[in-house]
Amino acid sequence: LGNPNLKPEVATEIEVGTEFGLFSDRVGFEATYWDRTIDDLLFSVQYPVSGGFTNAQLTNVGQMKAHGAEIGLKGFVIQKPGLSLDLFANVALLHQEISDLGGAPSLKISPNYARIRNFLKVGYAPGHMFGAKLKSVPAGSLPYDINKDGTPDTEAQMLAYLAVPRDYTNLFNGGVIMLENGLNSDLGKPTPDYTGSFGGAATFRRNFRLNALFEYKQGNYTYWCLVCGFRNASPRGTNSDEFTRVQGALRNPASTAQQRLVAAKEWLTLASLTPYQGLNETSDGSFVRFRELSLTYTAPKDWAARVRARDLAVSLTGRNLLLWTKYRGVDPEVTNSGRSTANDPNAFFQENVDSFGLPIPRRIGLSVRLGF
Repeated sequence: LGNPNLKPEVATEIEVGTEFGLFSDRVGFEATYWDRTIDDLLFSVQYPVSGGFTNAQLTNVGQMKAHGAEIGLKGFVIQKPGLSLDLFANVALLHQEISDLGGAPSLKISPNYARIRNFLKVGYAPGHMFGAKLKSVPAGSLPYDINKDGTPDTEAQMLAYLAVPRDYTNLFNGGVIMLENGLNSDLGKPTPDYTGSFGGAATFRRNFRLNALFEYKQGNYTYWCLVCGFRNASPRGTNSDEFTRVQGALRNPASTAQQRLVAAKEWLTLASLTPYQGLNETSDGSFVRFRELSLTYTAPKDWAARVRARDLAVSLTGRNLLLWTKYRGVDPEVTNSGRSTANDPNAFFQENVDSFGLPIPRRIGLSVRLGF
């Protein structure tokens, strides 16, 4: 299917910046501000198959605006013979949103897969997440509607229902969990407000050099943990400790109604997947990671000469050593983005979806470098 109206995306950007040093350049500062507008944004749109074509059609759908700033600071804290210390820190701020879709409704990324709900929607960041959120209910009630009367069940009603053993599916299937706004609640955006790094390098005893690097992403940063949903709520998964505890209490004939009620309350923090896409699957993806630590020893020239080399250096390096995060999944840097663009041209909009990926490994390396 051809598209005679197809045009390239056009990005227009204005950027200003400055860089200067203080105290005889012992302290350096740099800053950049940019503002970008992308017109004729390209997106693969699925049109009605009644037209005779089943594949999505690459279409110019609208406009995206973004602006941000980058700030960096570095300093030579110590500069002495045989001892030096350099420190640095930087941060990049980002704000972006879809400003126009040409009057079209919101566009769902990966429309053929219901469980991931990233969208292009006017006024929101590209790939913004929308899905299920628990309904707010009065005190003494729970967001369950077991009897299908349209009102939240009270704890007394739930105790009566849980007087006999139940399976977790009784508290899941049939839409018994009440949602705030269907599958249209705002669950957050997949891009952090700011990212950056900090660290430093130190030399000592003339021949040793120690480098450290930390990286971070922070600020209104949401990660979609699809694998959490499968571990906690799918018949093909349900291998988490939390699910095992809930299911055990619900099904155990020796459990009391009160114990089953406690389990039913905990189940509200685990239930997810169809028909509750997004419920208990998104969490704060902010993190700080100790990205790298390395120690290098540069041997004296006479040592290198013994192996007929000009110079010799030995390095011990560790990467991804520590992680500080509130993310409930495996790793806040695991994503399926870029894996499926052949089958889904819009997958590059689908950021921050933890979908059965492997966590970033911790690595320890020893290297010997010879120069001739």
